[in-house]
Amino acid sequence: MLPWNPGANAMVSDIQPTSSGLVACGDFTTISNQPQAHVAVMDPVPVAVGESLVPRGRLALSVSPNPFRGSARARFYLPKPGSVSLALYDPSGRRVVSTPSRLLTTGWHTIDLTAPSLATGVYWCRLEAPGGQASLKLLHLE
Repeated sequence: MLPWNPGANAMVSDIQPTSSGLVACGDFTTISNQPQAHVAVMDPVPVAVGESLVPRGRLALSVSPNPFRGSARARFYLPKPGSVSLALYDPSGRRVVSTPSRLLTTGWHTIDLTAPSLATGVYWCRLEAPGGQASLKLLHLE
């Protein structure tokens, strides 16, 4: 496989968990700026984004679609039960959307985020739960 610069242009069409980590499929631009279609192993440590694999005691978060328009769905794995909160923050750190805290069991869960009045831009989705926190950068389009 050709070397892939994480800062290079990439259009990821799919991400799948495997026994060796997360694998991204899509169109990637190599360091030499030649368009290529490749598969890139993105994380050498096994982690999960689906029901078939369970993270080894780690909090996991994914949000789709990203970019999003008005609403998105957060999917996450809780390594232990407890109170969970999910919020969106703008680049200045101001909370712009939040969901009510809720008590959840260990396992996979989903929460829908609705944000119809957000301006186009970058936002951070932050999950706070027993066992830690997880954050993802999201792009909102009007």
